[in-house]
Amino acid sequence: MQIIRKLLQKETAPSMKSLDENLQLINERIASIPPAEIPLLLGEIPIDAFGNLLLDVPSKLPNIKAFFPSMPPDDIQDKWTGNHGARNLKTKAYSGFLENYPDRYKTWIVNALYLPSCEDAPLTQDMDPINTFPIVFNCYFDANIPLK
Repeated sequence: MQIIRKLLQKETAPSMKSLDENLQLINERIASIPPAEIPLLLGEIPIDAFGNLLLDVPSKLPNIKAFFPSMPPDDIQDKWTGNHGARNLKTKAYSGFLENYPDRYKTWIVNALYLPSCEDAPLTQDMDPINTFPIVFNCYFDANIPLK
């Protein structure tokens, strides 16, 4: 909590405030700090609250919302990328498309990561997708989760 207090430059310890009040303070401060310090500021948010923010940032926190990645609406995702990968191509609309498609490709995962201020993250072409969350948590939360 010292990092939040320092970055927010407040006398009152954030632990004495509610989560909503702390998020409001972070939202106000996030617009005026260097981008490299934003993960430090966000790193003090409890992990369950952070997870909820990843799913949906309330509109009352526009500065936090601008920092988090956002997904396009479902209809655009379905039209652009499909919603079930290669297995979805077995439907009537695509019948015959996968006739010679190797089985090993049908479950491959495309993993695209952009981790600002994590230049040392072990991102390689052959990384195991099971390491995705440990890499992100290790980078932004100093979690020290061992990689598989």
